[in-house]
Amino acid sequence: MKRIGFVYDRLLDKTFIKETIEKAAKHKSKRRMVKKVMANLDHYVDLIHEMIVNDKIVLRPTHTKQIQERGKIRTITISPFFPNQIFDYLLVELTKPLIKKSMYQYCIGNVDKRGIMYGKKVVEKNVRKYKYFIKLDIRHFYQNVDPKKLLQMFERKIKDKRFINFIRQVIDKKELPIGCYYSQWFSNYFLQGFDHYVKERLQAPFYTRYVDDMVFGANNKKKLTYIYYNAKRYIFNLMLEFKYRPIARDFVNFLGFVFTKTITKLRHSIFYRLQRTMKKVRIHLCYSLAQRLISFFSWLKNIEIGYAYYRNNIKPVIKIGKLKRIMSKGEICYG
Repeated sequence: MKRIGFVYDRLLDKTFIKETIEKAAKHKSKRRMVKKVMANLDHYVDLIHEMIVNDKIVLRPTHTKQIQERGKIRTITISPFFPNQIFDYLLVELTKPLIKKSMYQYCIGNVDKRGIMYGKKVVEKNVRKYKYFIKLDIRHFYQNVDPKKLLQMFERKIKDKRFINFIRQVIDKKELPIGCYYSQWFSNYFLQGFDHYVKERLQAPFYTRYVDDMVFGANNKKKLTYIYYNAKRYIFNLMLEFKYRPIARDFVNFLGFVFTKTITKLRHSIFYRLQRTMKKVRIHLCYSLAQRLISFFSWLKNIEIGYAYYRNNIKPVIKIGKLKRIMSKGEICYG
């Protein structure tokens, strides 16, 4: 396996640093620290460059907050834009080509042009081909990824010791923090070996993965059981653990959808959240509810009965055009 070198040299290029800061600031222009950095961009480019040249990466303290998502309590890490998020983006920009080069075709999520709707098409195509499916996810995946193992994986691909040291200084020493930009990409990289093991060694007829959620499909139940136990052993060697799910026949519950051979429907929990949001909108409409409804439209427009539901249940209450106007004006509420 050919290892790559001379990665660190790009970090010394001020033009590259400047372009990366502009990428990191995209869609964050209203934040106070982002405004401050962008107003005096050359100065902050020099500060980042100085830290890199002197090999002294000084990160500011982060803080965490807990959110409830789909019945789960998640701890989100919030890091300062300068310098933490900038170093996150620099790290990703330099490792992204390496990660994408060896990425499995049906690894989706956090990857350009491989979002949820790409995954939906992949599953719809294969749910008609196979009879049995098993959906698995890894227990507390981000918290249990070992950064030491992750660094070893990078060391096998990158021979530039200065860049390996840069990775060591930027990433968290205990886990992949949910909320950090590099965590999205490095989580995929951590499981790349698993992806190739499943397809090349276990020869799974159908396999796709969305971060730590994965679906296996086959027409032979024994084959699927064999894949499951060997995949479980591989994951265990990474110091991770599957949550057990039973084998299902002729349907897949994945990516927020329920796929069958004849139709694709929204998962019940998402549909109920949409209904609860509509009840609130009938009483009081504000920016956050408008934002939530627009995100639901992206789900509805990708299922067969989606437009009919919008026409009969949402449009009489609020049209999508008005929601977009509310979004464009910011925190404006309508009672």
